[in-house]
Amino acid sequence: MADDARREPTESIEGRWERETVGEYVRTTVHVDRPCRPRVAAPHEQPRCEENRGGDFYTACQQCLTCDVPHLVAPDLMAYVEHPEDGGHAHCVFTRQPRTPDEIDRAIEAICQTEICGIRYAGTDPGILQRIRDGGGEADAWTPRALPAGRVGWVGRLLRRIFAKS
Repeated sequence: MADDARREPTESIEGRWERETVGEYVRTTVHVDRPCRPRVAAPHEQPRCEENRGGDFYTACQQCLTCDVPHLVAPDLMAYVEHPEDGGHAHCVFTRQPRTPDEIDRAIEAICQTEICGIRYAGTDPGILQRIRDGGGEADAWTPRALPAGRVGWVGRLLRRIFAKS
């Protein structure tokens, strides 16, 4: 990522880390002691929770259903973050960026398996973008400007498919 203005923290999220075994997987939650402060890294992106670490893969603020998909497919890359004002409701973030082909595969799988498109890709790698599109996920490269929170999802994908055929 060449643009230093887009850089996000890469150090570990400060807070109390909790790991809970749920069936065959482990759910990680980081309890932080500050309010959620969303930020927009670039004009075409969704607002990000500042707890996202590192780069092009991120989660959009207030678009998490706590579905546990990240914990099933990318547990070493993602976790829930719980802010004090959330009243016990957590949302997922990238605790670090994928570095290996396998980790990139799992980040893409997380994007494509979520129901509301809260897990996002802001990069421009044509191969990653094509895989996300083929899997039914969303990426900022083809999302016109930042859409209002909660407006992207299966309805948005359906409308894009309908209008793409016109």
